[in-house]
Amino acid sequence: MKISVLSMYWNEPQGGGINAYVTGLVTMLRNRHPENPVDVLYVQGDGDPAGRVRPGALGEIVGTALHLHRLSPDVIHVHDSIGLLLGAALYRSVLRRGTVVYTFLTETKRPVHIKDRFLRLFGTCLYSWGIGRCACVTFVSRDLQAKIDAVYAIPIAQPTAITYPGVEARPVLPGKILEFQERFGIADGDIVLLSQGVTVNRFKAKGTEELIAAVALLRGEYPGIKLVLTRDGRFRPDLERYARAIGVADAVVFTGDVDDPFVPLARADLYCHITLADGLPIALLEAMAMAKPIVASRTGGIPEAIADGEDGLLVEPRAGAIAAAVRRVLSDPTLAEALGRHARQKTLEQFGWADRSDLVAGIYTSLKRR
Repeated sequence: MKISVLSMYWNEPQGGGINAYVTGLVTMLRNRHPENPVDVLYVQGDGDPAGRVRPGALGEIVGTALHLHRLSPDVIHVHDSIGLLLGAALYRSVLRRGTVVYTFLTETKRPVHIKDRFLRLFGTCLYSWGIGRCACVTFVSRDLQAKIDAVYAIPIAQPTAITYPGVEARPVLPGKILEFQERFGIADGDIVLLSQGVTVNRFKAKGTEELIAAVALLRGEYPGIKLVLTRDGRFRPDLERYARAIGVADAVVFTGDVDDPFVPLARADLYCHITLADGLPIALLEAMAMAKPIVASRTGGIPEAIADGEDGLLVEPRAGAIAAAVRRVLSDPTLAEALGRHARQKTLEQFGWADRSDLVAGIYTSLKRR
């Protein structure tokens, strides 16, 4: 069975959770199912030049169809891109080859956000046509499936599945942690709160504003507190202005993109993921895998990974609630250790890439048997 995996990002740090999901899935599929060769088609990143798709709507649609014609795969798995989806659907419609699977990963870039009514309707129709050519549609959380259904109102007659992300922690050398501290002015005694990938969309940026406001409430009790924010997303300038406006710019560290998310995680005392909406953030799972105590918002698919009071603390995305939860963790080392230990155990039991990739491979096999 030949498989083609399609994604906007491949080996691209700026691709965030989408890149991590696709890279993790493909790596494990190749390792555990070598009898099924996997090709990757991508728009941005570092991979086989033969698999690169030209960016832009026309390039993604036509380029994808031409690549698929060259590869002639049995299964075509598209990840969260309407352009790549339409290219796969075009190939399927014209040549009647390949079984198409589509995975929703995020809540962003949806037709409902387009102000013009005609363009919004047109975008929804395109999605409907593309989804209609799929044999299976998957979602990274139950919450995301419900929201996609509510927003698009696309009747999905095909089988659906929940394909949670996987995660595997990587060891970090002490020298890498020291280098990170020195680069960003973090002292050994500083209390580090970390939040990763939160500057890339409005949902996360708005939640992070509340987290920054929580730091303002906490710094009187914890003078050495530092909030570290990674990714060089388009909302970074807004968050920098907000931190300056409320007088905590010196306590908020913006790192930009990082090559290895496990380096800042290794230094963090507490991981915070405050967002107004999310599918199921891989950054959260990475923190769980590193046994970090977590404070996260009770939004999106996060409660599907975090049981409040067991694997982390869930709060409403408001500064006061966030500050209270952070204070509770910092003041109780026994609680912090237990939360981190249980979180890591959950990733080992429920979010390992081996099990996740086997589930996806099983979907491929079941579809080909029809």
